[in-house]
Amino acid sequence: MKRGALIRGGFAVSAVIIAAAVLALSASLSVYALGNPDVRARVLKWKLNGMKRADYSTDVADLIRDERYDEAEKLASYIARNPSMPGQETVRDLMEGQPAKSRGGKSQLEMGLGLVTGFLSGGGSSTEELFGGLMSNILLSNRGISKSDLPGRADDESEEIASALERANLGISGRWYPGFVRTLHRSGLLSDEFAAFLKEDALASQAAGKPTPRLAEAADGTKGVITAFGVERALGIFPEARDSGDLALMARWGKGSPDETYIVVTHGGMDLLRKLPDSAEGAALLALVAQRGGNAVASANFWLK
Repeated sequence: MKRGALIRGGFAVSAVIIAAAVLALSASLSVYALGNPDVRARVLKWKLNGMKRADYSTDVADLIRDERYDEAEKLASYIARNPSMPGQETVRDLMEGQPAKSRGGKSQLEMGLGLVTGFLSGGGSSTEELFGGLMSNILLSNRGISKSDLPGRADDESEEIASALERANLGISGRWYPGFVRTLHRSGLLSDEFAAFLKEDALASQAAGKPTPRLAEAADGTKGVITAFGVERALGIFPEARDSGDLALMARWGKGSPDETYIVVTHGGMDLLRKLPDSAEGAALLALVAQRGGNAVASANFWLK
């Protein structure tokens, strides 16, 4: 009996040792596999395909409320092209009720007042005020008019940044940039990080007698973002930029996937653009994330390194 018990005990110990070895090997293989970018991308794709598609009807309603009609129309068009996404009927109702409130429904007097207000103040919240601000600020940067010609233009941080950029030797092709930045900052569309970056590099450019590579990239990236998204959508995502590299990423992804890039960036996915592989696979992942919203952005940020 004792010998039988010893044998059984030996088998049990051996079984435990073997099980522990198998478990350790499996864990090691799992760690190795999950450290492989291709494996992690496949896991992410599997998880994304299992997620529900996002309902962006609230986003459309918010954009209409804020009079950001071009952004609302483009987001609604994206939703309509993807009939598997929820909120289709709500978005249709919102867009059918939009024309009475949109720029097409505004009187010439309202639009003119908005342009004049923006021209005098240097920016604002409505589209007309923003465009009025852009016109005056770019003229101001190009010496078409002086600050004294515009009432209410204080020597605030917007002027400080724009003046620094004017002294940064951006060249003829960049003469519009200080005015554009002045409008963004005065309208609350420039992040604190981007403003600090511009100040630092403008001073460095002035000292060097030529733009720093980052400042040149910022001007080129801004043009690229406007080309990829259009002016109004570009203004909508510009607050998410923290430096010139962010603008370059927005422009690069927006060139081929403007709708998906806009959605992902405005739902907290700026970091995700850095992680996506610059390939057809990356574009496919971007499309999957855009259709699934904020939870998908968080999941993709975890699985992509």
